Amino acid sequence: MDISRLAEIESCANELSHAAKTLAEYCQTAQTQVSDSDSSTGLPSVAPDRPSQAHRARKSILASVARLQNLIAEPGRFLEQLASQNQLLACLHWLSEFQVLACIPLQGNVPARDVAELTGVPEILLVRVVRMTSTAGFLCEPRPRHVAHTPLSAGFVTKPSLGDAAVFLGGTVGRAALHMAAATQRYGETERPEQSSFVLSDKAQQSFHQACEQRPKLQRQWAAYRRWLLDVEDRLAELLSRFDWERQRSACIIEAGPLPSCIVRRIAERNSHLHITVQISEPSLFDTAHHAATGGTGTASVRDLFGATISSPPSPASVSPPVPSLSPSPPSLHSSHVSVQRRATGQPQTVRNAGVYVLNLGSPSTTPAESLSSLIARVTAELLAHLPVLRHNRGATLVVAMRLLPDPESADAAVEADARTRDLVLLQLANERDLEVSELVDLIQAVGDRTGRLTVVSRATGRDNSVTALAVRFQATA
Repeated sequence: MDISRLAEIESCANELSHAAKTLAEYCQTAQTQVSDSDSSTGLPSVAPDRPSQAHRARKSILASVARLQNLIAEPGRFLEQLASQNQLLACLHWLSEFQVLACIPLQGNVPARDVAELTGVPEILLVRVVRMTSTAGFLCEPRPRHVAHTPLSAGFVTKPSLGDAAVFLGGTVGRAALHMAAATQRYGETERPEQSSFVLSDKAQQSFHQACEQRPKLQRQWAAYRRWLLDVEDRLAELLSRFDWERQRSACIIEAGPLPSCIVRRIAERNSHLHITVQISEPSLFDTAHHAATGGTGTASVRDLFGATISSPPSPASVSPPVPSLSPSPPSLHSSHVSVQRRATGQPQTVRNAGVYVLNLGSPSTTPAESLSSLIARVTAELLAHLPVLRHNRGATLVVAMRLLPDPESADAAVEADARTRDLVLLQLANERDLEVSELVDLIQAVGDRTGRLTVVSRATGRDNSVTALAVRFQATA
């Protein structure tokens, strides 16, 4: 190992030590109790509204650990790690399929024989699986042939959707990934969903979207996987809440994707002076969410769920029925400064006096039905719809917020690994992908007319770089 590599290892270790000390000091200062810990890790959680240094410290710890592993990795050890991760995934899939975790008490331990009888699995196999997962801190064997939960495994009991996500990862994603080479050999370069790796791995030879429509269990597992590995609603809310809203008097939030109401709530709760107009698109989601939230009765109101009122934009567009949130049992705002409109994607923007327009594209690839070309067309339509408003009001800013692939090597190794994993999963399931930051910038700056064009004036990223917000203004032709 050369001198430069050793120096890099020492520097990374120092960064890890400093970040760990910072996080420990924050937890002590905040007097964080065990009951406030993150049940999935056993460590104190860092809520989105906590001081930024705490978030940076936790992010730095994860990044430093990943860098250290890369710096000291050897080919043989790399294969050993792959083998271990492969078996851990297989064991987690097995435990979830047989609902073993729910049969182990959250406190204390229980004979493996009792759990085996309850779940109908061989005792010796259960013990072997637990001994494997315990190497990663998931379940433990406190005494011979007795099993117990750890903080990590207990999280899968208190949050059952984690188990669904694990089954989807070990089954659907795993099988599709192993058919990626076969899909390349058969189809070559393609964006057609019916020519994906998933289709080759599926017994029914259906596209992923068709399979989700016809198989409720798969749809539930996919929803859980999206929630834990693809969803960026909270991260977008945190990112947009950092905007300087104090200087604004009005804002228009355009929900061009699924309706993440927590974004509106978080901004409204912290900025009572701000008049917010929320514009909802995608009628099918609109109606489905309304039906689900009211239990099919149609009696819930926007004020019940948003604390807002329905208003009609000054155009012939029809007024929508009440709009609930897609989040379960959201707290209402009880605020008169939030109004909701219905506006089709690409329809001319009728709110012309807002200081900020937020185009929340959410997590566009969480719906396998939408192709990349469709996403680009949707983004372009919204940019064109806002071009006249930004040209007329030169002080207004359009904030385009969405999940994007980071430019290569622009993020730390751990963040980029997550992004590239997500990218390949979307490819294998439905031949989809997210836009890259540079692609969105090019798309924005290609929109204009004879008087000028849109230009990106600044950008901001979430604390883990998984979401990006681009500030856009109109630039007149010189």
